[in-house]
Amino acid sequence: MQAYKHKALVLGTNYYIGLSTIRCLAACHIPLVAADFDRDSYGMRSRYVQEKLWLSDYSVAPAEVVKELIAYAKRQEAKPVIIPTHDNYLLFLDKYQEELRPYYLLSLPRQGLAAEVVEKDKLYQLARKYNVLIPPTVALSDPDFYKRVETEIQYPLIVKPIISPIFTETFRCKSFVCHNREELDTAVNKVNAAKIPCFVQKIIVGDDENMLLFDAFIRQDGTVTHTFTGSKLRQWPINFGASCLMYQHYIPELVAPGSKFLQDIGWRGFAEIEYKRDARDNKIYLIEINARITNFNSCIAACGINVPALTYQDLTGMPLTPPQKHLQEDLHIGFIYGYENFFAKSAYYHSGQWTKAHLRAQEQGKRFVPAIYDAADLKPLLRFVINKIKKRLRG
Repeated sequence: MQAYKHKALVLGTNYYIGLSTIRCLAACHIPLVAADFDRDSYGMRSRYVQEKLWLSDYSVAPAEVVKELIAYAKRQEAKPVIIPTHDNYLLFLDKYQEELRPYYLLSLPRQGLAAEVVEKDKLYQLARKYNVLIPPTVALSDPDFYKRVETEIQYPLIVKPIISPIFTETFRCKSFVCHNREELDTAVNKVNAAKIPCFVQKIIVGDDENMLLFDAFIRQDGTVTHTFTGSKLRQWPINFGASCLMYQHYIPELVAPGSKFLQDIGWRGFAEIEYKRDARDNKIYLIEINARITNFNSCIAACGINVPALTYQDLTGMPLTPPQKHLQEDLHIGFIYGYENFFAKSAYYHSGQWTKAHLRAQEQGKRFVPAIYDAADLKPLLRFVINKIKKRLRG
């Protein structure tokens, strides 16, 4: 077994993205430390966690978290590799790059680019700059907001947050769909009252199977070495949520433009571009970019691309394993988050969008990798169930 000088610090473990990152690193015997502020974190219960680092809450005391991370790094033999597993942690690292770089190996490019990619209004500007097709978008703060809505977007439309997590925590959904001026006014009043910056975007016609995925790993020298494509099957909340059922298959038309855009903007490390194909004319629109480990990371790993390990290898100067892999075949492997998929499946059926036969057909002929369950690592699932019961009892 190879001796590793650097540790990998997984930042954020109370979600299955952090859990899959831990498992991927452990599969390559990379020494890791799990870091979080949430004492109920189910990722922390993984048998593969060799070391735990409890931090302050970054949303309350970010400067304190910086001090705690630096203090930890100073005690190590070599700079740890730090891997964020949530948008908020990604933005935190981006903001404090200057303070952390002397002590950590980060995959982030220039300071501020992560914010441009994650924050939807800035992403819209980037897409326009590099001639990438993106749905017409108007910020709520635009002085000609209603005029532009009527001329450029029209109803129905979607009200989306610039940064998703705060919106989701507040409203328990990822967006508002508005069919007329009255519904738009209601949505605008809600987000303004909550002081959550949002924008309005044209809805691209098509069901959730029209959501396409392009994932890539870009070395620090700017070379795209690994690519993966696939489609969503189901989302939660349905129509405008996160993947709870998806599968890998080769979509060649995404690879060249997706790779070029990530290279053009100077991205480094892993990124995922979500597209949607318009059912009317087959045009493909960029919807958003996930610039950290994705929620179906376990599926990508099952297809032979271990993103957390690649991140570690690239930053520590090791050869990538494999050196490159561009999936150009259909492996019939997918991802399932069983908890949300249970609700999504019912919602698609009862909304009349899909029949039971169609829902069954989506699952046929594929092997789905679960988000949390692992027969060799059951404690995270047990803790996940306990957390849900505690939440339900609290009301």
